[in-house]
Formats: sequence, C-alpha cells, structure tokens
Amino acid sequence: MREPVGVDAEGTAAQQRPLSEQQRRAWIAELIEQLADPSYHRRQNAQWQLQQLGMDAFEQLREATMHPNVHIASTARYIINSQNIVWWLDSDSVEVRSYLRDYNTLDENQRTNKILLLGEKGSPDALLALCRLARYERFESLSKRAALTLLSALTRAPTGEWEPKSSAADANPRPDVDPQVMESIALAIGDSQRPAIQWIRAFLADVQSPDSVDIRKWEQLAAEELQRHRDEQQRAATRDVLELYRWIGTWVSGRVSREAALELVRPCLEIVNTDSYSIREFCVWALDRCQMPELVRDLAELHPSIFDTFGDLKYLLAESYLHIGDVATADKVAAEASDALGNPPQEARRLAQRLGLPKDVAAARFETARQLTARGMFDWAEREYHRALEENVTSYEEVIRISFAEFYWFGGDNAKAAEVLRPLVETAEEDLTQRRMVNPRIRSNYYFYAGLAAIDGGDANAARIFLRKAYEADPSNPDIVIAMREVADDDAFNRFYQQCFEEMRDRFRQSVLESEARLAQANDRSDRRSAEQILAMDCNQLAWLLGKCEEDAEEAIQLSQRSLELSPDEPAYLDTLARCYFSAGQVAKAVETQRKAVRLAPHERQMLAQLHEFERALQAREQGAPADSLQD
Repeated sequence: MREPVGVDAEGTAAQQRPLSEQQRRAWIAELIEQLADPSYHRRQNAQWQLQQLGMDAFEQLREATMHPNVHIASTARYIINSQNIVWWLDSDSVEVRSYLRDYNTLDENQRTNKILLLGEKGSPDALLALCRLARYERFESLSKRAALTLLSALTRAPTGEWEPKSSAADANPRPDVDPQVMESIALAIGDSQRPAIQWIRAFLADVQSPDSVDIRKWEQLAAEELQRHRDEQQRAATRDVLELYRWIGTWVSGRVSREAALELVRPCLEIVNTDSYSIREFCVWALDRCQMPELVRDLAELHPSIFDTFGDLKYLLAESYLHIGDVATADKVAAEASDALGNPPQEARRLAQRLGLPKDVAAARFETARQLTARGMFDWAEREYHRALEENVTSYEEVIRISFAEFYWFGGDNAKAAEVLRPLVETAEEDLTQRRMVNPRIRSNYYFYAGLAAIDGGDANAARIFLRKAYEADPSNPDIVIAMREVADDDAFNRFYQQCFEEMRDRFRQSVLESEARLAQANDRSDRRSAEQILAMDCNQLAWLLGKCEEDAEEAIQLSQRSLELSPDEPAYLDTLARCYFSAGQVAKAVETQRKAVRLAPHERQMLAQLHEFERALQAREQGAPADSLQD
C-alpha cells in the first residue's frame, strides 16, 4: 500500500502533520478500497478507521454504496447504517432536541414527521437541524425531504404562504430570517455534493443576488433529478422530483416571472402519477400556488381519459380555461364535468354495489359543490347543489340543504338560503313526529335566514318574529343576537335583545374561563393542543359577539388577539379581529387585518363583503365624508 503523507503504515493519522483536504479525501478513498483487500487484517482495519472517522467520511462512504465491488458497497452501507449520530446540539432549544433525541430509532415515516415538525417550527436551531439532516441522513429520500422542508421554511411569507409576485423585486426569503442564519446554513452544508445540498447551495446563491435567479442552475438541478427518477422508477422518487419542481416553480415565479417558471416546470408533467389523487393534487398546486393554469391544460392533453372520467378533475380543467381567459371553453368543459358526475367511474360503481349502496351520484355532486365553493367557482357550485337535490337523496337531504343554505347565506342571498331549508321545516310543522326528528338547528337556521331576508326587504316586524323563533330554537348562535340588534328599535324587542345579548355574553365569558383553566391543567402536548384550539374558538366567538354588537371594544380586541396567539393566521379569527378594530374606531387597522384575512381565504364572500365595508369607511374618513355616503 502507498503511504499517504501524514499517515503511518497502519493507516492511522499521524499526529505531527495534519492532512490537507485533498490528502484526506485520498486517504479515505484508499481506506474504502481496502474494504475489499484480500487481507482480513487490512479489511478490518480499514472498516474500523472509517467508523472512527464518522461524519468526516460520510460523503465518500455514501458514494461507495454504489461501488461496482459488491463487498465495498455493502460494507459502506453497513458503516453508514451503524453510525449512531447525535442530531441535536447542546445549544438547541428543548423542543428541537425533543424532536431529534430518538431520531435514530424511528422508521422512515416517523422521521418524515420529525422533519416536517422542524419545518413548522422554523426557528434558527430548527433550520440548522434540517441542514444536518439534509447533509447526513443516510436515506436519500429523507435527505431531500429535509432540504425541501428547509427551502420551504426559508421562503415562507409571514402569513404562512409563499405567493407568486408580479416582479422579482417583490420576492424575498422570509424577512424574519437573520442573515447570520443564512451564513450558518452555508457553513453547515460545507462542500457536500449531495443532490439535496446542491439545492440549498443554489438557493443561497440566489439570495446573494436579490435581483436575479440562476434559472440555468435550477434547470440543471431539476433535470438531474428527473433523470434519476427515470433511472430508478420509484414512487417515492416521483414525489421527491415533483416536490422539487413545485418549489422551484414557486421560487422562480416569485423572483422572476410566471412565464419563466412555467417553462422550467413543464418537463415534470411526464412523471405525474396517473391516479386521480396525484393529478388532482398537481392541478390544485398549478392553479393555486403558482398561477399556471396552462399546466392543467397540458396535463389533460397527456391524460384525457382520466379527466373525462372524473368530474372534479374536469372542473379543475374548466377552471384552468377560466384563468387563461377562454370563458366559452371553460363553460363548455364545466358542463361536461357536470355530466361526468352523473356517470361515476367503474370503480366507484363496483364499490357501491359491494357495499349494497345505490349509485350515489348525489354524494359526488354534493362534494363537488363544496369543492367548487371553496375554489370560488360559485355559479358551477350552485348548479351542482341543485342537481344533487334532483337525485334521490332522502337519506341525507338535510346535510345537502344545510350546506346549500349556508352557500346562499355566505353570498348574501338570505331569501334563497331560507327557501332551501323551508321544505324541511314545513314538513316538520305539519307532522309532529317529523318535528321531533328535525334538528332544532335546522329550524333555527331557517328562521334566522328568513329574518335576515325580512331585514333585507325592510319588514322589521316580520324580522323580529323570525329572529325570536330562531333564538328559541337555538340560543347558542351569536349571529342571531347580532341580527336582532338591527331591528331593536322597538322598545319591547330591544329589551328582549338586551336580555339575549347579556345572557349569551355571560355564557361565553364562562366558557372562556373554563377553557383557560383546562389549558392550564393540560399535561401532554396532545391535550394542550386540543385545549388551545377550544380556547381559541371560545375567545373568537365572544369577540365576534362583542365586536358586532359594538360592546366592550377593548375586551373584544384582547379576546380576538388571544385567539390568534393560539391559532396564528387563522382567517376566521383575523376576520373577527378586524371587526373588533372597526368597532373600536381603528378603521385603518381593521382594513389592514381584513386584507390579510382575505389574502388567506380569497373566496370567502362574507370576508370580502366586510373588507369592502371597511375600505369604504376608511375612504370616507380620509375624504371627510360620512361612510354611508360611499356605500353601494
């Protein structure tokens, strides 16, 4: 054996002369070759020294797992797998250490969950832990998962979403990430040539040039990963490649342009799995995260039979044409989607037959209507609700009608909301047995919507009658009491309103106190999270009541802020906080907060209506005019 400089005859590092980086790599390479040496002594000595080197030899050992010599490859894998790495540092927070303390004992799915938890935490120590995992995790898929989680965490906007921008100047990494953290990440990844580390290095290079992105570099990295997928043909690899393309597409769209990102992402269409779930997931990403409807159209051209079979996929295709600007084609494809829902795929029919169920077209239409509503496709959603009710839906007609009525209420069409529920209530009024079977909340909602419709029509007396009935059927709904306030100009009804308000306020306050006590007593993480969610809902409910009724403004703001401490960036809670600010006369804050809520939930029509109300009031204040003069 040739003796490398600074190493003794047995391969042990000499004390007097430290090796250069080049010499060290040469020495490790020679040790790896000795793993197949005819001499048992040399093989064992080489293995022992490589084990002692630990992470210093990791990169070359990882490469050696693909060595043409089977013995070298298997021994390299053994050395890597036998290393008991301590993933956490003494300086890490208690939470990060708790995620990583038992990491070596976990299976792949459990490790993935730990990686995702680190990404959600997003603190500097969590980000650097992801760096270590990306560099030294023995499973390639987990190394890539750690890198993508790190990149997503670094580019996450304060609202929790990375939104495509119109110009590169508007796109930046998270503003709350200290530049020193970026420097620490660069040091942590070192000179590793692992694919996941190359992605992180390319990102850091882009960050150093805030007005540009090295698109060619990203094209190269994506193409290399795509080629690895072609070579390996593993489903997990498919997920990794698509995740990389998605992140690159979002990054380039935000920093350069949508068009540049579109061309960069297109090659990944060939590996989208041809099951309906994978295609649906990809289409939603293309439409929502990167605003690339062309990708949905291109994918439909590659797999026309799947889009023709599944009505919800066909609706996503219709939506893509809508975003492209081809309204006529969008409506045509949407009509085809609706027809496809009436002819469910064979597997759905076989499942229904095996379970002894009817061909449940109504369920498919109902679920699609809900999906379309969430996506802001309201005209198409309304059609599917109507067609669902045209089917034989006696078993769950109530569920469909409740959802359909809410659909109209959210859109401000209170008369139609009441009309949808009226058949259920009329049947119950005529039949005592049916009355006992009908959920009191259905009757309450019907009278509530009818009361709102009466207010819309200027019939205050009818509104008072309906709202009183609504409250008697369900005294837990704050929106009923809030609606009462609009017609409380009658002395007798005003006394009733005040009584209802005070009773509800006191009940809600008691619920908040009890929820705070449960949270204080929660011991484990699961109980604490559950208690936090309940407390957040209770605080939000009371804050909404106080804010809409313009009572106890400071208490309302504090309660709403508490709910957001427990559930940050929850759109409904932001909507409440905006209302509380508005009631307290802080109109500019109300507009700012409501805009954030709408940004997170862009298709919530009541939130949009409230934003318009606040913006008109702010404009009126700035112009010195009364807010009412600017209302529609």
